[in-house]
Amino acid sequence: MISHCADVDAQLLRMVCGETCGCVEAQANPLYKVRAQGCLKSCLNEQPIWVADEACEDVGKDFESWQSFWDMYPSAMQAYFGATPEQVFNLQEVAHDMKGAGCPYLAEMTHEVITDTRYCDGHPELFSPLSLLCPKTCCTSSSIFCPLSCGA
Repeated sequence: MISHCADVDAQLLRMVCGETCGCVEAQANPLYKVRAQGCLKSCLNEQPIWVADEACEDVGKDFESWQSFWDMYPSAMQAYFGATPEQVFNLQEVAHDMKGAGCPYLAEMTHEVITDTRYCDGHPELFSPLSLLCPKTCCTSSSIFCPLSCGA
């Protein structure tokens, strides 16, 4: 079942198997880790508990959750929001650049290209805050999704 947790239409699976699907894990792939995509509020409420005592350090660019998020990001955005061919190209470029540069690139490419959502804050319909993976880069103000050690 775990292999289907990241399927675009697996909202019910994420609801029933939230822990298995990573809804409680702060450093799981952020894609679909929101209430709108099936993760229960009770599962998501555990993330700040785990984040609070973490170090204020970004994951490495080769971190599995970072890589898998950007692998899935273009097709997930296209499927959820629809996209023109030019937007699909831009989504693929962003994903390629993010995978290669890692979290520090979020300081340069701060907003999502279709919805203008700040990556670090996440998109309530599609993905949890990337500050969960990149607190050093993202946590410039106080947030429940930032470790206390970031001192923001």
